[in-house]
Amino acid sequence: MLYDSPIVTQLEPFTIFYKAEDYHQDYFNNNKSQGYCQMVIQPKIDKFEKIFKDRLKKINLQIKAKGTACAETLKRQFGFRLFFKKQR
Repeated sequence: MLYDSPIVTQLEPFTIFYKAEDYHQDYFNNNKSQGYCQMVIQPKIDKFEKIFKDRLKKINLQIKAKGTACAETLKRQFGFRLFFKKQR
């Protein structure tokens, strides 16, 4: 055994949130040419889209049918912002 005591992970309630500065908001969409975005973020987005392709199609269809109110509802339900590639 490497340590004398077991390693423990403790989950605690989320109590305080500090919003980052404005230049951090929507970073990927505003900085796609940056190396970090190209080498780290974009491959993760590509992988996510590949794995969840069928689910994303359903969500996109729901949003197209119901408009932006649906996107806001999904954002509240799932706790993350949805990003969509601009269609060409």
